[in-house]
Amino acid sequence: MLACRTMYRPRSLKTKLLKAPFTFEFAQAAHILNQQSNSSARTPLFFRSVTNFSLSASDILSIKPGSLSSPHGLFMTSPDKTQPTHSELIRTDIYVNFFGLSGSHGPLPLAYTEKIIHNTKRKDTALKDFLDLFNHRLLSIFFRMKQKFYPVLSWSEPQKSFIGQSLSALTSYHPIKKELFPERSLLMMAQAFWKKPHTPEGLCRLLAHHFSVAVRIVPFQGAWYNIPPQNRTLLGNKHRSILSKTFVLGARSWCQDHGMLICLDIHDDDLFFHLLPGGKYYQEVHHLITLYIGTRFDFYLSLALSTPCSTSLGPQKRPCLLGWTSWIGRTHKKKMTSVVRVKPTLSFTDSQEYTSSIV
Repeated sequence: MLACRTMYRPRSLKTKLLKAPFTFEFAQAAHILNQQSNSSARTPLFFRSVTNFSLSASDILSIKPGSLSSPHGLFMTSPDKTQPTHSELIRTDIYVNFFGLSGSHGPLPLAYTEKIIHNTKRKDTALKDFLDLFNHRLLSIFFRMKQKFYPVLSWSEPQKSFIGQSLSALTSYHPIKKELFPERSLLMMAQAFWKKPHTPEGLCRLLAHHFSVAVRIVPFQGAWYNIPPQNRTLLGNKHRSILSKTFVLGARSWCQDHGMLICLDIHDDDLFFHLLPGGKYYQEVHHLITLYIGTRFDFYLSLALSTPCSTSLGPQKRPCLLGWTSWIGRTHKKKMTSVVRVKPTLSFTDSQEYTSSIV
């Protein structure tokens, strides 16, 4: 029982801040105090300057609670929070060392600093409180500027912040299916979308970052194109009969740069099943690839499961997909590879053809 009573209990972040404020930066402390405030008692932060001639090594000297009903202070709350009533005011005074109109860092003459120090010793803080009104206003503007350009201090979601909207503008991925692919997950890959032209190396980094798999791209996957009847050459017809210009022999043509083969080396069998047609991430990976390469090229997906696995008839958590995850024969482990041919469209409503092979 004695060991339980003396067991160490970790302190909260706010408790550490109040006991050792000199270990925190100014913007960090203001952000923590605002986030720790609850809905029943909001904490207005009032910034004060330390008036002396010394040079301190920390941003904050001390943090002290103010009076319960003091109307002073600025509510550093997010826009979606409601403002509290007068009875809910709990002011917190933050004494800073790096900023102030008076003191060793201030622009006012040293005579004002000497007068403030002399009056404070006589319990007269009228002049100091008057200057702190301007100090608080300037420090509040300084804190809001840091919030604008430092995502970690923002109250909104990363994709809705100023930095997130700037990155979204650089990526230029439109339209995007937010129900399939969250916009927040693309912010870290803004460089891959912004850099033009898009390269196979960029697509490899994009897929490897999002799905945590090894990616390899084989370009120049050719395919046959059917020539429309009105563009074919017919004997006895003067149209489409000029050699090396309009003459065409046959009803189809071969296009060597028709598409590409995207090989995904997967180590997790759950991810392998989710990337198959009808899986959880099937449309997501197609939508991501189409956003990057566009609709000009077709692509093939080669899903290779590096870890051998075996399937058998009977109750199991996954269905046996013929040609993709099941085969006829003796029970033994094999390496499964599924090649899916997809016609890239943003709507995913066109008919798609699938071919599969097992290695």
